[in-house]
Amino acid sequence: MYGLPSDPAIDALKGQSLLQVCFGENDLFLNFSGNMSFGIFSSVGLGVNADAVVRSSDFVEVSQELLRLLSVLVSDVSWAKDGTISITFETGYVVELYDDSEQFESYTIKKPDGMVVV
Repeated sequence: MYGLPSDPAIDALKGQSLLQVCFGENDLFLNFSGNMSFGIFSSVGLGVNADAVVRSSDFVEVSQELLRLLSVLVSDVSWAKDGTISITFETGYVVELYDDSEQFESYTIKKPDGMVVV
């Protein structure tokens, strides 16, 4: 809806751990150490590595995979011009966020210096 800035300044996510996964009927929140969180309102991709990522809009379907990432450190984070954010954990597991709605918010990024709405 709003698009991802060319540099969303989320490099600080590297080295942080996933502290909490919160599920709602139509949303998913990933809360990390370092006072960073993502609110996801569209779909999410998950995979054991970057080549195996599968996209899903059913948060219940991916809940067990996400819960296995609790306390795991983020080893890398990257973003693309199309609004896709890729979060790679030290286990190699990848979580992707997508800007896949033109009418509604796809996700939000809460950081110590403010919030980004995509």
